[in-house]
Amino acid sequence: MAKGKTITFTWTKTAGTTYQCRVDTTVKQQKGTAGKPGKKAIPWKACASPYQVKTGALKKGDHTFYLRAKRNGVTDKTPAAKKFKVK
Repeated sequence: MAKGKTITFTWTKTAGTTYQCRVDTTVKQQKGTAGKPGKKAIPWKACASPYQVKTGALKKGDHTFYLRAKRNGVTDKTPAAKKFKVK
């Protein structure tokens, strides 16, 4: 996928289920604990199908889209994952 484009992820919705998405799991930050470089967890965001990711906001290289479901107050502990590459 070229930088500056949009990639769309779709899935089959299940009644009574909400979904959360994120791209990648962590992001490097300039200063972590004790003023040293570290990583910060990327939060989950509510999402719906179709879900679009703008590649312009991502660095070149490999990335992973994650999708998890929540139903009756229970969150799926094994999210679906789809890898993609930004060129």
